[in-house]
Amino acid sequence: MGDIHQPLHTSSLFSDRFPKGDRGGNLFWVKAKGTVKLHSYWDGMLGRSTKVINVLNEAKLIKKTHEKNNLSTELDPVSWSKESFKLAREMVYLNGELKGSADKENALPVPANYGKESKKVGEQQVALAGYRLASLIGHAYRSKSLTLFPCADGEANQDIVRSVDNIKKQLSNSQINMGTGKDDKCGYLLKYGEREQFIKGAMTDVDLWMEIKQFFEI
Repeated sequence: MGDIHQPLHTSSLFSDRFPKGDRGGNLFWVKAKGTVKLHSYWDGMLGRSTKVINVLNEAKLIKKTHEKNNLSTELDPVSWSKESFKLAREMVYLNGELKGSADKENALPVPANYGKESKKVGEQQVALAGYRLASLIGHAYRSKSLTLFPCADGEANQDIVRSVDNIKKQLSNSQINMGTGKDDKCGYLLKYGEREQFIKGAMTDVDLWMEIKQFFEI
C-alpha cells in the first residue's frame, strides 16, 4: 500500500501524443540528468542506493524534516490514491503542461525548477507512506476485545446478544467475551490496547457498530 504514495502509481496521461495512455509515465520520455522515462524519474526521486546505511540516513533526514504531527493521519488507502492522483495531475504532469515525448530520441527537458519541486513532493510522500503504514500495522496488532454484560431484564439481554451476533463478521479480528452482568452494569465493554469504554444498556447492531468503528478506529 505504500506504493500508492508514488503519484504515477495512481495515474496515466491521455492526450493526442498518448491516445491510449502513457502507462503511468512509462511511455513518457524527458531529459533530467540524462534521458529517462518519467515514471523511472519519479521512482528514483530520492536516490537508488541499496546500501542499508544510505537508506537509513535518508530516512532519518526525511523523518527530521517531515514530522508526523504536520502531516495527514488519514488511514484510508482510497483517500491516499486520490491524494496521489491530484499530485500526479498538478505536480508531475503540471496540469498537462509538462513537455515530453513518446520516443526517447525526442525527449524534452523538464522545467528548470522541476527537480527541486519534485523532490519536495517525493520526500513528503515517502514520509506519509512510512507514518501511515506504521499506524496501520499498529492498529492491526493492537488487541481488541468486546465483552458483553447481560442485563437482569431478559428482553434487554436478548437485544445485547442479538446486536453482537449480527456484527460478528465485522469483528472477526476482535476477541468477544461474556461477562457477569449486574443491575448497574449491563451493556458492552470495548477494549483497544490500553483504552477502554463502557456502553451501558442494549443497542441496535447498527448503533453498536458505529460506536465500535469509532472506538477501534476502523
